[in-house]
Amino acid sequence: MREVFTGDGSTASKPLVSVVVPVYNHARFVLPAIRSVLDQTYRPIELIIIDDGSTDGSAEVVSEFQRTYQPAEGIEIKFSARENRGAPETINEAIRAAKGDYIAILNSDDLYLPSRLQECWEFLISQKARLVFTYVQPIDELGAELPFDHSWYQWYLDTLMKELDVAPSISFLLLSRNIAVSSGNLFFHRTVVSDVGFFAEYKYAHDLDFLLRCSLLEEPLILKKVLYKYRQHGSNTISEDQDAISTETIAIAKQYLIACLSDKCRNPVAPSFENWPASLNESVYQGFSPFLGALDALLAEPPASTGRKVAALSNLNPNNSLDGEITIVSHELSRTGAPMLVLELARSLKQLGLRVNVISMADGPLRAQFAASDIPIKALDSSKFIWWLATLGRVFHRIQHLPARLSRAFPVLANRVPRISPRAGSLSVRIGDFFLWLASATAVPKLAATIRGALLINSFASFPLAFQLLSRWSGPTFWYIHETFDPQILLRSGPARKRFDEVYQSKQVRLFFGSEATRQTWAQYGFDGFVRYWSGLSASQARPRTTPLSPRRTILSVGTSGTRKGTRFLLEAFAHARRHGWIADDVELVIVGCPPPSVTAQARDFMIRSWKSDLRGSVRLVPNVSAEVLEQFYQNADLYVQSSIMECLPLTLLMAMAHGLPIVTTEVDGCREAIQHGENGLLVCARQIEPLAEAMADLLKDKRKAEAFGRKARQKFLEKFSTEATVGAIATVLMDRDSRDAPIANAVRRSVPYD
Repeated sequence: MREVFTGDGSTASKPLVSVVVPVYNHARFVLPAIRSVLDQTYRPIELIIIDDGSTDGSAEVVSEFQRTYQPAEGIEIKFSARENRGAPETINEAIRAAKGDYIAILNSDDLYLPSRLQECWEFLISQKARLVFTYVQPIDELGAELPFDHSWYQWYLDTLMKELDVAPSISFLLLSRNIAVSSGNLFFHRTVVSDVGFFAEYKYAHDLDFLLRCSLLEEPLILKKVLYKYRQHGSNTISEDQDAISTETIAIAKQYLIACLSDKCRNPVAPSFENWPASLNESVYQGFSPFLGALDALLAEPPASTGRKVAALSNLNPNNSLDGEITIVSHELSRTGAPMLVLELARSLKQLGLRVNVISMADGPLRAQFAASDIPIKALDSSKFIWWLATLGRVFHRIQHLPARLSRAFPVLANRVPRISPRAGSLSVRIGDFFLWLASATAVPKLAATIRGALLINSFASFPLAFQLLSRWSGPTFWYIHETFDPQILLRSGPARKRFDEVYQSKQVRLFFGSEATRQTWAQYGFDGFVRYWSGLSASQARPRTTPLSPRRTILSVGTSGTRKGTRFLLEAFAHARRHGWIADDVELVIVGCPPPSVTAQARDFMIRSWKSDLRGSVRLVPNVSAEVLEQFYQNADLYVQSSIMECLPLTLLMAMAHGLPIVTTEVDGCREAIQHGENGLLVCARQIEPLAEAMADLLKDKRKAEAFGRKARQKFLEKFSTEATVGAIATVLMDRDSRDAPIANAVRRSVPYD
């Protein structure tokens, strides 16, 4: 803290206070504001009034006052008028002209109480501080106090309660609520401006920005006494445009968080990830705003799409058209891996001549793409009654994250959302399970009646609906499992394990798996089947990478959801290689698919780590992107890394192979079926930082080896994993009615072209 304060309180030793009054269209209120300064018990005062291009005669009112004003001892008035430049620039202009050691701002529609300047100065002296604001009294247009039930007054009283009983510090509270209320409530030593700069050009929230920048250096003080009257009326700037206000506050919070992540926070009680790791994390689930939007805004902006569409699926096996029907069951219709697999598989089977329809546990945005491909689809929640049951179930499932989701969508409402306790969250999940079960039990009879031909259940996540359908269906059934979790982990409930045993032992259901590693995992527990690979990429879509357009060499990794992707180990390996000089400073690590930090704690950890000094400026965390934009990332990459600790066979890895990228992957599960060490890429142990760092450095350094690996990886993709190589094998088995009881190996060999 700067030691800039001296004096014993006598008039002779009191420093000059410059009161800054920006005026804009407040002809009704400006004279009472000026008089509240003249009535101050403090002297000496320099009153600087600047009219910011008012159109209602405000300048004329002030000019007439100045003409008739009888100078008072210890007060000097300066007035000027000019064209409109906005409140921040008007305040800055007055501060530049000010001679005082202290700066006090007064909005031209508000009022000081008589002892304000005296008490603020004495408080700063006693506390050896530089910035203070006070409690405020809201008043109406006529100057009367607002009633307690007024919405703004309720907001302010709630804010004061949070300051006293909830917020870890005043600066912490500023991230969610501007407890200072207005720039007119600020009283500070002029050295503050020297250290943090002038007011930024924010129309609505320049005071919040200034306070947060001050908070990086030292904690603002609040004098718990009403010394400022804040007027509520129809032309308050803050009442103009809530969307614009939200946009500004998110931008301000983003800059504040960047400063904290860049080690510019010197205030030990300011809100930062290091000062308040637990409290800041908890604040996310209390719906703090604009913190939520600012967190997500810290993710790198994905590049604009070039408009180039991903190539349409080519005609498959045109001379080997099949005849028959398939019903596919999906657990949802979101734009995630398993539902996308259903979409592409349904399209491919339809091209082979099969009639395909889809049943889903829940509706979602992919419905439109199924409709565009003329694929009939029925969702469990298709009727209004069932939709309400399923919606209640999903709402109760997600209720613990409701404050965060509402804050992201409606920042203005964030602080009105009640906090959800962990116990209540657990109870809500159980209630959600009940409603989902009830919806499923109600809808299943009608859905089961729509099954035609063979039934294909995609992903073990579909088991709640699958078990109920199978109780009403006895035709040929296949279950395509992609989860490499041990079955006993997924089937922790006794009834679920018993039911799965029944359908498997009855031979009603045949299992097939997305990788050999997944098959072996399930086979250990008595659930065996056959393997069918699926990438959803045809040869025409698998375009080889051309010369990257990015000026920086790029390491690409796609997918960060959950611990199993090993993203933290990738970040540490990249940092390790940079520290040892194995990877040059011009190399950038791009991680695509980062979930919103406002919702996912692990994403916040990735963000914080990427801003540390050894990684800052060399890591881009990118949110989920469209297929067209993702294509650009693959085209611009120099190296692809799959750092997973558990996988079936990641589609992102297969896409890297399709693009002919050199690949480093962990030797887990299906990854080692795609990449053979030293032949078409490099394999390293999972969760091992130094080997991963060395492998990345090796392929970046040896361009010839990297290019050779890329060519071989692409060739293997075309031969083994492309749609042309896989869809016929899947379709033939699905339509082979007589092979249900035959040895699995025979069915596999009869249909797989790459065996």
